[in-house]
Amino acid sequence: MFGSRVDLHLPQTQWPEPQPVSESQLAGTRNTQERMRLLVVEDQPDILAALARALRKQGYAVDVAANGEEGLQKALE
Repeated sequence: MFGSRVDLHLPQTQWPEPQPVSESQLAGTRNTQERMRLLVVEDQPDILAALARALRKQGYAVDVAANGEEGLQKALE
């Protein structure tokens, strides 16, 4: 079987519940470069959509790619 496995081991902590960022709150930025911009690369469409949606709710500008080749092309743009 081909693919990657990534295990993350993070310390357990209590974080405050994140608050969604509305589009009106983001309207004050002059352009998307002023916000943190992320590229999410994931070959599982459901996971890709869920990650992008969650990150956008946190105020990030999100680009998505469905595979490594597409991700590399977008990263080089």
